[in-house]
Amino acid sequence: MSDGLAKRAIACKGWRWMPGMLTVTGYRLVRPQHGMWRITQHAPENHLDCVDPARHDFVPDLTDPATLGCVLALVRGAWAPARVVVYHQHGQPSWEINVELPDGSMPCVESAATEAEALVAALEAAEGREVNDG
Repeated sequence: MSDGLAKRAIACKGWRWMPGMLTVTGYRLVRPQHGMWRITQHAPENHLDCVDPARHDFVPDLTDPATLGCVLALVRGAWAPARVVVYHQHGQPSWEINVELPDGSMPCVESAATEAEALVAALEAAEGREVNDG
């Protein structure tokens, strides 16, 4: 997975670091305490505390299942109150994100070769919408 895709995600209005996300350098973000993030690498004793993960130029690892789950949560927050559904048909090389608004309209249908690409495209498509802080 390219850093370019991860950097596209970070550039989105709806992007924010969430507990559980993994960086490409192997750091896992842990829930912030007292205004500081605890960021661990491979073992709890290998950690650093920081106010803002962006200051360290961290890039999310979009191959990590926990990070992908967080990105899905960001997509759902960016499109709220819409219903966001991720589809992957067995044996097919593509993923699809469908966004259905309460009125039944579907302003966003994104498809891509990987789940991460589809999620980032859906997050980008939410630009200009009022973003929920979830």
